[in-house]
Amino acid sequence: MGAGHAALLINRADVGKVISVDYAGSVLGFPTSGLSAASTFTFTGASSDGRTYNFSYALTNDSSLTSRVRSFGFDVLGNTAITGLSSTGTYASQVQNPLSGLIGTDICFTAAGLGGCTGGSGGLTAGQSGTGSFALTFANAMSAVQLSDFTVNYQGVGGIFGGTGAGTATAIAPVVPATPTTPTPPTMPTTPTTPVFPGGPVSAAPESSTWAMMMLGFGLVGWLLRRRPAAGGLILQN
Repeated sequence: MGAGHAALLINRADVGKVISVDYAGSVLGFPTSGLSAASTFTFTGASSDGRTYNFSYALTNDSSLTSRVRSFGFDVLGNTAITGLSSTGTYASQVQNPLSGLIGTDICFTAAGLGGCTGGSGGLTAGQSGTGSFALTFANAMSAVQLSDFTVNYQGVGGIFGGTGAGTATAIAPVVPATPTTPTPPTMPTTPTTPVFPGGPVSAAPESSTWAMMMLGFGLVGWLLRRRPAAGGLILQN
């Protein structure tokens, strides 16, 4: 099974899974450079108790040649029948089991305008992009589905021809959001302790103004003592 036909598994729990497809191009069976397209299909979840698988799509015609992408499609593998299709956006028409082998798929989605999967008007011209959604509904609940054989149909290649493009598909796993971490609480500052000295607390030294008052008092006392006569002293008279 070639790269364009490799089946990609979509589990029911794979919400957000993306299938990225790059399409080549060929006209009348010959590979044609300058004819290309690209698409992404994102699984948006299952509904109807697992019977319906829902997708969004984005498709770009990135050809350098004049062309239109008339339709895109793929095979759906599984052991239960598809009972319903729906789509919106640029490719809002659906066809199941196309008769033409040119598209080579079980399902195709076409642009507005007359025609079917392999021919008709409408579609993205070179340089244009389109978006939309589609849903696949099965007869029974599905735990998973497999998609393969991604293809596009080109019209008006060089203004004349029709062509096809086989896609090379890769799957991108859904992004799992990181688990938020609990922030570490800030460390509270500790209350400083009062140092204990031997013999009890140390008294603070007097301020300079206190020292000045004390010195003045000591000096005044000394002066008074010198002025006071000695008790019981003799007074000498001439």
